[in-house]
This record gives sequence, C-alpha cells and structure tokens, in this order.
Amino acid sequence: MDSLDENFEGLIIKDDDDGGTSNLVNLSHVGRFLTKRPICTHIMKIRMASIWRPGKGVSISELKPSVFLFQFYHPLDLKHVLDNGPWNFENNILIVSKIFEGDIPKDIPLNHVDVWVQVHNLPAGFMSQNIGELLGNSLGIFIDYDSKHNASLWKSYMCICIKKDICSPLEKYKKIKKQGGEWKTVIFKYEKIGQFSYLWYSRSQ
Repeated sequence: MDSLDENFEGLIIKDDDDGGTSNLVNLSHVGRFLTKRPICTHIMKIRMASIWRPGKGVSISELKPSVFLFQFYHPLDLKHVLDNGPWNFENNILIVSKIFEGDIPKDIPLNHVDVWVQVHNLPAGFMSQNIGELLGNSLGIFIDYDSKHNASLWKSYMCICIKKDICSPLEKYKKIKKQGGEWKTVIFKYEKIGQFSYLWYSRSQ
C-alpha cells in the first residue's frame, strides 16, 4: 500500500482555475439546529428566509442529516445573519460557522454558539472594555464589547458577546473584585437562547 501511495501524483490547482467558486465560499456558512428531532427542511427554508429577508436571496441545502449549507449572494446579507444571532427555528437554536476555502463543509465542527450576555450588578468603575474581556473569557471566548451601549458610566448593565461551548455549563453568577477591594456578585443574563436555557442551566447545578 505504501508503494502504491508513493506513485500517486498531487494536483496543484491555481486560483484562477476555480471558476469563481471562491466568492461563493466566502458568502456561505454551515449550520445545524440544536435538537434531536428531525427538522422539516421545507418549512425551515421558508421560515429562515422570511426572518432573514436577504436582499439578494439565500439558498439552503442539506449536506447530511440535520446539517445545512446556507449560501448567500451578498456580503451584507451574510453579515446580518452572523452578527445578529443566535437564530432559532421552532425554538431550536441554529449553530453556525463560516466556511473557509479548503474546508469540507459537512465536517466542520458545530459545537459553539455566539451569544450576547448582559452583565448586571456591576459596581461603579467596572464598565470598561478590559473588564468586559476578562468576564467574557471567563465565560467562554470573548468576541465583542458593545461600546455604544456601554458608553454611559451609569448603565444598568454591560453587554458583551462570547463564543460559548454548548457542552459547557451556563454560569448565572460570578464573584469579582479589584485588588484590595471587596467581592461583589455579578449576574449574567443570556440573550436569545430561548427554551434551551433551561438545559444549559441544569448543567450548572
């Protein structure tokens, strides 16, 4: 077998030989819905297209059972979907991942979801982006800090976005303090995770 493998020659494909498919790859993502029940693909396609309302349209195809390819045709349509999730169908969260050139779409891991988190009960002086990043990385992987919302010193809560492993516990509280200060308990509220929240919280007990 080794000698046979050694006789195979590789094929190098130039960038201009791909027929323009690279642009389609850049406008695609793959996803699955967080449920063990089968998805009614026909209804899901209609529902997601009506929710997203992409200006240039979207094509949805099933790559393998419960894993779907979402093909957009304009960067702003794709950006809208990636920036404003998590989305859901029949209260089942859609876990998505961008596709990069060289990926095999059906084999892309789909175990993380981007979630906006409200951080309540923060003491005065704790609204900075640096603290937001520390809190975000303690919950998952920090992605973004809503500077527009968090601009006011006296906002009632901070907004941060994190990438969360769906298999890890969903924390509701955390104690924080500055060096030499007193411990304070902050409260986390996760946006747009619907009925799945009770499953996550149950893992935290």
